[in-house]
Amino acid sequence: MITQHVSHDGNPEAVKTLLERPETRKLGALIARCLRRDPNDRITIRQARQFLLNLSLGVENQRWPVRIAS
Repeated sequence: MITQHVSHDGNPEAVKTLLERPETRKLGALIARCLRRDPNDRITIRQARQFLLNLSLGVENQRWPVRIAS
């Protein structure tokens, strides 16, 4: 497990699922950038905050918790 963590810098399956769907692709991209192994490749908190302010998932009028069907 440690070897995978150190050598692997891909996306977990849940993030891949978000990236595959047009309606959740932007959120998946944000999460993927937060999970990068190299700190220089990660999004900053300021960038993440701005990204979240501009993010619209189309769930504003949905009942919570919102479930993303798989």
